[in-house]
Amino acid sequence: MMAFLRMNGMPNRYASTEELAAEVIGAYENLKILVRIDDRTWMLNYLPFKKPTVKAATPPKPAAKPATQPTKPVPGVTRIATPVMQVGEGAGSTEGAY
Repeated sequence: MMAFLRMNGMPNRYASTEELAAEVIGAYENLKILVRIDDRTWMLNYLPFKKPTVKAATPPKPAAKPATQPTKPVPGVTRIATPVMQVGEGAGSTEGAY
């Protein structure tokens, strides 16, 4: 406030500026523009400065699952069967180790 008064060429002293600030705050409290929260804090209640309300973003819809279609056999290509290990066969086998 002191800087504002100084910029506008008005004489100011600390004590007189404190009194002027108390008067301005009191006037704005009476107009309900400032709402006192505590001794040193006010909330501005002035509609032109109110933030616009923002709607919460809606979550995106889940992507559609692709349609599963049977694959067509390719001419000239034969499917190779994957060998299936039996219990007791392979690297982890202990059969016959003793």
